[in-house]
Amino acid sequence: MIYCKNTTVFKKIAFLAVVCSLLMVNRVSAAPVPGGSQRYVALMLLNLSQSGEEESKLIKEAHTYGMNSVYLTIHWDTVYPDSSTGAPNWSKYDAQIALAINQGMSVAIRVHVSRSKHRLNGFWSWANDGLKDHLGISHMGAYQASTFRYNYMPAVHKAAGFVHELVSRYKWVHNQGKLLFVSVTNTPEQEAGYPYENFEPDTDHPLIYHTNFDCSDQSMNEFKAWLTQRYGKIHRLNAAWGTNYSSFSEAHPRIAFWEPMETYQSRSGKDWYRYSHENLKRYTEVLIDAVKSVNPGIRYISDYGSVHNRICNVRGTVLFGDLNTKGDGVKVNDASQFDHRFTMDVVRGGLPSGAFVANEVFLREDTPFEDIQRQIDGNFGHGAHMVAFVTSTLSSFSRAENMVRSAVSNWQGVPRPLYDDESGPVVYNTSDAIDFGIDTQVYAAWRAIALADPDNSRPTKVIPDNDIFSEDFWSVAANIPPRLVTALPEQKAKTGLSFEYTLPIDNFSDEDGWIAGMEVSALPDGLTFDGEKIHGTPGGPGSVQVTVTAIDDEGGTVTTTLPLLIQDPGSLDVTYHDALQARLAEPTTVSLTWSTVREVNSSHFEVQRSTDGASFGAIGRVQTRQNAETLHTYKWDDEDPAGGLNYYRLKATDLDGTYTYTEIVSVDVPLSEGQGVIFPNPASERFYVLKEKPVHLELQNLSGQKVEETLSDSMLVKHLTSGIYLVKVSYESGKTETYRLIVE
Repeated sequence: MIYCKNTTVFKKIAFLAVVCSLLMVNRVSAAPVPGGSQRYVALMLLNLSQSGEEESKLIKEAHTYGMNSVYLTIHWDTVYPDSSTGAPNWSKYDAQIALAINQGMSVAIRVHVSRSKHRLNGFWSWANDGLKDHLGISHMGAYQASTFRYNYMPAVHKAAGFVHELVSRYKWVHNQGKLLFVSVTNTPEQEAGYPYENFEPDTDHPLIYHTNFDCSDQSMNEFKAWLTQRYGKIHRLNAAWGTNYSSFSEAHPRIAFWEPMETYQSRSGKDWYRYSHENLKRYTEVLIDAVKSVNPGIRYISDYGSVHNRICNVRGTVLFGDLNTKGDGVKVNDASQFDHRFTMDVVRGGLPSGAFVANEVFLREDTPFEDIQRQIDGNFGHGAHMVAFVTSTLSSFSRAENMVRSAVSNWQGVPRPLYDDESGPVVYNTSDAIDFGIDTQVYAAWRAIALADPDNSRPTKVIPDNDIFSEDFWSVAANIPPRLVTALPEQKAKTGLSFEYTLPIDNFSDEDGWIAGMEVSALPDGLTFDGEKIHGTPGGPGSVQVTVTAIDDEGGTVTTTLPLLIQDPGSLDVTYHDALQARLAEPTTVSLTWSTVREVNSSHFEVQRSTDGASFGAIGRVQTRQNAETLHTYKWDDEDPAGGLNYYRLKATDLDGTYTYTEIVSVDVPLSEGQGVIFPNPASERFYVLKEKPVHLELQNLSGQKVEETLSDSMLVKHLTSGIYLVKVSYESGKTETYRLIVE
């Protein structure tokens, strides 16, 4: 097993950091802007110490700096270190919250439900129930922190139960109007979403590598079931993915282990992202319900590492707005090199108006003061409710004292800016954002608007188009309706006599399934349909178009008509010896023959032709013998057939106008490719007819249905779908020819 620390992931992130830092401009003006609400300059405590004494000193120091809030982490495995049923230890957190409230500060609580690998007894199994990477290794991060699968419901419900218990304990803070919000995090970095890296297990010096979660067998099996529900049939998934699976049990996402962020740059990757997103959303909403069940008025904020750069596809946070449809806002944690004005516009643009938005500043000993100042002003200047200063030591906190005091005086009492209606919005494509990040896609466009005046940036809404949630996203999995292959032949019945006709199911086909049933309507009196046959005794004479609907296995339909001629018993009487036959006598001549042995009161045969098997037109007329009972053969030549399939039938007509139709026959006439006549061929914009002057052009599809027509010698085709078409050309000489045309 080989792990690699120095992957291209780190190189690309470093490059993006340099680019973003170069793109930074002057700090945002702190001038008040009408509208908005209270701002919070917060101390943020990761609460990694055992005693909590250092954190208490930091809270007191924050109060002296004028900060009005504390955002503190409460660790599940500190309150319940060994057992979910043991006595909880809340003392450190009780003291911190009481201290903050007594000093007049508001409180936000981060509930951290990641647990140390060595504190899982009675909670979940690290080997069986944890998030797993592409190598099948359970997740573990700094401090040997581990995370359960978001679809492993026993652990999910235990975590939600702890959240409910915690919120119930500190509900009094909300009742005093001092609880800003509650968040819940899972990763070792104290963030919501999926981890983006894993630690080599069972070693004192683990290698750290980027990877994708969750690749556990359980999630893979659930993903296959999800695909089955979404696609329905394996051939649809194969068409979408470019695979050749024989069943959904073989399907699996293409994990780009060499560069985890590339995993989602395919249809299989988008499906994997959607599935993972839905798991994360369900889990998030379980936690939201746990908080809101205590008091619906308590805010729930999702606390993410980031939402707009490329690695967020691995974190699962690109579609943060949809993840938080039941929540109240989003906090992010962007490093100092990012343009935090852009961050705030992305977060605000992806959430409903009025949602709580926040960011943080990580106070490191080596962070330049100008970077810290830019973070503060960029976030507040573009609408952050809160900027939280993360520190664990008094030394790093005191180093930033002047900037913290400046943030308090410049921003804590300044209302949030409103969006200018003339400013934006800038729209990004969510599918592309999953592939490459939001910033890569629209940062330049945002900058052109928001920083049109470099000395006075203006908030500019950045919004998603949510294409991945549109109906078009699943068009590749849509059922293809059945189609009519051959028109239903006319049937003849006699009044007062028994009639029966079995609908031919083979006249229909279904490309992605089968014909599951038929429905019939508009039947004349005396006839019924039993699911297979039309039968009964018809009443009076007449010509009826019976409506026939074929239904496929997924409910798709196609409707056609069945011509039904009901005659009196003494009406038209023609007995055929040889049914209508058609053959290609010459390259452009179709010979039709038929014979009768009995004709009573017959008038003539009308020869009819169709190019689609449904719509027929007369092309000739043959006189009958009126009354005869001897064998006689008839012949008719069609010297101008259409290219491709030609359908023929006879309309036998009596002296009084009564008629019947024969069965339909067909002949395939070779098509001329049109070389030297149709130019260019293939055509992408327009084609021309180069032969003698045409007077009419008709473009048909391969079913013979008219698509376009013109009286010109050329036709525009650039708007048509690529494929093969038929060009029927009528010349001044009266001759008609049909050619094959390829449209690109």
